[in-house]
Amino acid sequence: MRNTKPMRAAAALALAFIALAAAAHAASPEQLLSDLAGADELARARARQLLPYESVRIAPELCALLAHEDEVVWRAAYNVLADFTNTVAKKGRERQRAYLTDQLMALLAPDQSAHLKRQALRLLPVAVPEGHDCAPMAALLSDPELREPARAALVETGTSEAAAALRTALSASDPAFQAALLDGLTALRDRETGALAASLAASGSPEVRAAAARALAWTGDPAHQARMQSVVTQATAETRHDAEDAFLCYLDALMGRGGAWDRGIALYRWMADAAASVATRDAAIMGMARFGDETVIPVILATVLRGADARRQEAVLVPAFEQVKGTAAARALRDVYPSLPESVRLPMIEMFGRRGDPDLAPVVIEAAKSADDATRIAGLRALGAITSPDALEVLVAAAHSASDEERALATASLRNLGRELQGRGDAAGAVAAYTALYRGVDDPALKREALRGLAAAPHPESIALLIEAADDEALRPEAIAALIAVGENQASAGNSEAAMQAFQRVLELDNSIATVNRITPRMAELGAAVDAKAQLGIVANWRIAGPFAWETPADWETRFVGEPNEIDFGAAYQSGDNSFTWKTVASVSDFGLVDLATELGQHDQKFAYAYTEIEVDAAQDVVVRIGSDDGYRLWINGELVTENRVDRGLAPDSDAADAKLVPGVNRILLKVSQGAGGWAYCLRLTQPDGKGVAFRELLAK
Repeated sequence: MRNTKPMRAAAALALAFIALAAAAHAASPEQLLSDLAGADELARARARQLLPYESVRIAPELCALLAHEDEVVWRAAYNVLADFTNTVAKKGRERQRAYLTDQLMALLAPDQSAHLKRQALRLLPVAVPEGHDCAPMAALLSDPELREPARAALVETGTSEAAAALRTALSASDPAFQAALLDGLTALRDRETGALAASLAASGSPEVRAAAARALAWTGDPAHQARMQSVVTQATAETRHDAEDAFLCYLDALMGRGGAWDRGIALYRWMADAAASVATRDAAIMGMARFGDETVIPVILATVLRGADARRQEAVLVPAFEQVKGTAAARALRDVYPSLPESVRLPMIEMFGRRGDPDLAPVVIEAAKSADDATRIAGLRALGAITSPDALEVLVAAAHSASDEERALATASLRNLGRELQGRGDAAGAVAAYTALYRGVDDPALKREALRGLAAAPHPESIALLIEAADDEALRPEAIAALIAVGENQASAGNSEAAMQAFQRVLELDNSIATVNRITPRMAELGAAVDAKAQLGIVANWRIAGPFAWETPADWETRFVGEPNEIDFGAAYQSGDNSFTWKTVASVSDFGLVDLATELGQHDQKFAYAYTEIEVDAAQDVVVRIGSDDGYRLWINGELVTENRVDRGLAPDSDAADAKLVPGVNRILLKVSQGAGGWAYCLRLTQPDGKGVAFRELLAK
């Protein structure tokens, strides 16, 4: 059923807009303004909803209502004006925006009340466009009562004129407000403030100095370094935190600009030494680590160890060392590890795993051999990420550990190691890892995963294991796939002995059409006397006759050619408008397909016959495997073996039936039905274990 809820909702919304528009036309702007200021609450609510659809030219009347003694009224007028400011701020409404801005600026005139000025300051930041004079707002920066709302409004406005107004007010303001003005200019990222902030960095007020430092920090300008350091060293207890925080921001910006790496690292070191608080010192260390290289590692270590307790050492050293990037840094960390405090070593091993640097593998491998349980577990977990070939021995040992946790970690690490080495193109290393995984687990799912890994990293070293694994029926599909991959790899590499060893075992285990047709051509290229059709037991050569009319279900029993024993291959047949005789065909398909529609023409509701003779040396039980489009009846040596009166498409080996062959010549006859569409069949003879029967085709040319 179609969902009509969205349509009903849309219709309701459309009706609401229509109703509002109709109401707007029904009431004049003057009436709506009167209702907004009136005592009728329902009329006021209606006016509040409709007035934003009127022209911005009613702004003077709305501004006048801001002075209304009833708060409900002036708040309603304020909300309508707020709607106007949002509307005119859109592109294409520049004239209306300038007009509304002028009306709101008029509320800042000296003779207006503080109440009106506050409401205007709340509305103006959205309305004021770039290029509009902000003088009325700037004038309030000297008003002790309104200067902070005016400052906040100018910062939110964010235009060039607003920034200029804030800068102009700096020199005439007291220290407390100077700091606030500087913070506003910092928020605006105003580049024109640089010279003023630089001069105020030497102010007699610690608060102003800290604010000036914040105004300079975001620039990262090397020219401000001395001023920034001076602000820190001259800070009072009350402003020290702000000054140090500004300096750290300055260093981050300095490093972000580039070209001053040595200077920046030296200043981080200076800040770490000069910091008045542990938090600032730690932040400076983290900055040094984030931007530094291996040369900062001993500096960080010495700084942290100086006076820090064990808990702080771990809390700072581990994340700091994790930040220092690069191969050289990994080597430096490896070298410094033995000198670390005992309390830091275990979390460092865990961090080494997160880094995943192969250069850290020796330390982690030693940890994985530790007699201490926690260290050993941490090492095994880290090896899962580092994926070093040197870890194979310790991982193999852990895979046979008595500890479930260690076995699980070793298994995961071996899996990751195999994938990593495979990705690097190190097939031998991957084989070693996957072999260790296979040998180290009992879980069939993990063994299958190991076999899939060996297939993805084909190498002759894995053949013996794969042959062994193929003896387990639960693992056979993955083992066969891996043997095929190894065989093809070695055939391409010219190692025919290894390739044939793998292929021969596959043929012993898998006689499926897809597998045989895949590997026998490769075996033939290597000089082996193999024939895919013979390997599969495909019967390829036939005599066929048709089409015979299929008019009723009883025609399944009609003996159109005197079957099964009275067949005259020299006979001519007439069926409806069709005249035909027996014709000889030979399948060239990989699975023995004979396309009757191609050979006999496209027909509907017909039968065809297919006959062949084969010769075997001895009596034997066989399995006849048939694919047909559509149904069929099958006789061997005049005996009906099986039938399937179906309407289907062809798939090889759709049906299988037991049969017996006699020594010498054996006669095979098929009657194949055609409903509509495709019309075809295929047949092969196999031993009960799936291997193709050895026979000679007597109709072969």
